[in-house]
Formats: sequence, C-alpha cells, structure tokens
Amino acid sequence: MSAKTTKIFYLDDLTIPFSASDKTVLEAVLKQGEFLEYSCGGNGTCGTCLVELLPGQAALAPASGEIDFRQERPLKDSERLACQMPCQEQLRLRRP
Repeated sequence: MSAKTTKIFYLDDLTIPFSASDKTVLEAVLKQGEFLEYSCGGNGTCGTCLVELLPGQAALAPASGEIDFRQERPLKDSERLACQMPCQEQLRLRRP
C-alpha cells in the first residue's frame, strides 16, 4: 500500500494507519494488532468499544449505526462507538 492511499488517525499515543478497506475505527485498530475492547462483534450494541474525541476537533455527528444505541444509553457529545465510527484522517481519540 503506498503512502498516498494510507491515512492516519490517533488513538491515545498510537498512530493508526487506515485505508479505504477499513470501514470503522475498530477495524483499523484491530488490523494493527492493537487492543480495543469490544464484545458484540462490532454491531453497536454493547458500548465496550467506546472512544472519546479529544477537545479541539470539529464536531462529528454520530454514525447512523450508533443512533439506536444512543437512544438506549445516552453518551456525551464527544463519545463514539469505535465499531460504528468511520475512519477519518487526523482524528484524535482516546479510550475513556
């Protein structure tokens, strides 16, 4: 994969590369061999893959697959489910 097709985002102190084949933050993190807890198979139902957007970033709307979860369990505006969140270049995330 060339540098032109690889983009990055940040999780804690990790730099996570991703490509168009990585559909979610969770997929990209796991592909790099890093740990991010999840237990529902990436279906957006357990909330264990919760990540938080670091301050100073533009507001991002919750992913469509996260809306049902948010109706059952309110989250902070800065919190997202990694299994539902699309990869975006230069995201800065942390595990709560």
